[in-house]
Amino acid sequence: MQTRTLGSLAIPRLVLGTMAYGTHREGTQQMATVRAAIDAGLATIDTAPLYHFGRTEAFVGEAIAGRDVQLLGKVGIRWDDDAHGEVMLRTQIGGREVVARKDSRPASVRRDVEESLQRLGRPRLDLCQVHHPDIHTPIADTMGELLELRSEGKIGEIGVSNFSPEQLDEAQRALGDVPLASHQLEYSLLAPQGRLAVDAAVQRGIGTLIYSPLHRGALVGGAAQRRRLHGHDPRRRRLPFVHANAVRIDRALQASVSPIAARGGHSVAEVVLAWLLHQPGVDAIVVGVSQPAQAPSIVRATSLELTPDEQNSITWTFAGLALDPDARPRRRERAEAAARRVAGALLRRAGLR
Repeated sequence: MQTRTLGSLAIPRLVLGTMAYGTHREGTQQMATVRAAIDAGLATIDTAPLYHFGRTEAFVGEAIAGRDVQLLGKVGIRWDDDAHGEVMLRTQIGGREVVARKDSRPASVRRDVEESLQRLGRPRLDLCQVHHPDIHTPIADTMGELLELRSEGKIGEIGVSNFSPEQLDEAQRALGDVPLASHQLEYSLLAPQGRLAVDAAVQRGIGTLIYSPLHRGALVGGAAQRRRLHGHDPRRRRLPFVHANAVRIDRALQASVSPIAARGGHSVAEVVLAWLLHQPGVDAIVVGVSQPAQAPSIVRATSLELTPDEQNSITWTFAGLALDPDARPRRRERAEAAARRVAGALLRRAGLR
């Protein structure tokens, strides 16, 4: 697989994302999936303490035991201390509310790195990224601690995620002669605003890592994908997965992507990933793999060449796509969701969940 350089770190153009891994429900299949992905060439792995609140990192540590991989980690979000920071999310775990806050104070950053290394079973993160900017902590303080961790050999390159252009500049000033290696950001056919963030990174000589390239699965089959979602899947309530919008996405894929896929015997996902890999300034893409058999197909996207006409056809088709912001789930879907909420509440009350 082709590589790009982030700072001094050479990484492949496809990176394995692990946000969906570490659930108790699918542990055995997920373990086989991660190992199949590594064997297929996805040996650079992106993870974070936030993913399933540490369980994902512990899972990844078990999956990579004895294997030669690169690790891209993150810092700056805590869920076990509510004394500082902007709330990022609230959720329920075991019947209690858990609050995750953006916390990039030096002590928190150090704790994140050291706990991640312990869960992953490795002595070093090849790239350490600030997960989200913390408006209550000076960026210089965060970067200073990362420089210290780098001097101790606990991290290699330093990157950020979801930063504004001004925050990128502030981070680079704080790092001095050490280059800011990467900016991880969202960009896809359904999130074209990411183009501006890519351009801002390129102008500053900063590498780019793209997350959600398939928009959480909305770009692998539109309405068909929507019908395959499990009842507990939170994506069912997201705008691209509401039936009316999923149909529109499906039509756009059929008009521009499916003909290219059919001619070369590729999947829709391969073509969508190839389109993104052809975009100027995109260094690497973080991709998810849900089944072992998917890994070789996803890797094939790196060798799929699209003509300028094919790229333009896809670009302009999706530029003309407008999702309905007022679309709502159909009555049957709403009834099913309500029934699941009631059943879940009863199970929790009975101590069965």
